[in-house]
Amino acid sequence: PFNNSLEIDFKDSENLRIFKKFTNKSSVLELGVGNGNFLIKLNNLNYSCFCIEPFSQITKKLKQYKINVIESKLEDLNFSKLNFKVDIIYSWHSIEHLHNLQIFMKLCDKVLNKNGRIVLSTPNKNSLSYMFYGKYWYHLEAPRHNFLIDQNELIKKFKERNYIVEKSVLNYSSIIMSKYGWETSGYYKKKSLGGKYHSYLGKFLSYFMPYIEFFFNRTAQTTLILKK
Repeated sequence: PFNNSLEIDFKDSENLRIFKKFTNKSSVLELGVGNGNFLIKLNNLNYSCFCIEPFSQITKKLKQYKINVIESKLEDLNFSKLNFKVDIIYSWHSIEHLHNLQIFMKLCDKVLNKNGRIVLSTPNKNSLSYMFYGKYWYHLEAPRHNFLIDQNELIKKFKERNYIVEKSVLNYSSIIMSKYGWETSGYYKKKSLGGKYHSYLGKFLSYFMPYIEFFFNRTAQTTLILKK
C-alpha cells in the first residue's frame, strides 16, 4: 500500500461521503491506516486526526501532515494514558487483525465522545462466498486474521454495551470485496487441489454472485455505523 500518490480510491471516496453526513470538522481516530491517504484527506478537510498505527513507514508520512500518531499496537496500549476524545472511530478491515474484539470495544468506550460514531468494516463470515468455499475463502487470510465475526454477532456485542446501530452499509465497496472473494477463492482452491476448473468457476461466479450477495445482504464485507 505504500505508494506516492495521495489520490483516494473508490472505497475511500464512498466513506468520505459517509463522513460528510456527520458533523463538520469532527475529530477522527483511525485504527490501522493502510496507505494513509484517507486520513490525510480528512486532515486536509480540517478534521482533527489521530491514528493507531505501529508501522514506521506509514507513520513517518502521516507526521509530515501533523497528524497525531500513536506508534503502537492496540494490544500494547495503556488505555488509562489515552487523554483525548474523538467524534469518530474509523476501522476499515482492522479489527480482524487484533487478538480479539473486546480490546477494540474497550478503545471505543475509552476515547469515543457521547453520541460519537464508529465506522467499522470487517469480513463477513455469513457471506455466501464463505459458505461456498469454506477453508479456501479468500478473506480468511490466515494467519493475518485472528478471528471472523458475522454481522448479527457484531451488532449483538455492541448492543450489549448500549451502542446503537445507526446503519448497515451496502455499497459498491461491498460488491468489490465479494468479487475478490469469489474470484480469488477459486484460485486458492485450484492451487490447493489442482484442476484449473476451480479457478475458472471462481472467475465465472464473480461476475454475478456478488450482486446476489448484495441483494440478500450476504456480501463478503460487513460495514456498520454505530452510535454511542
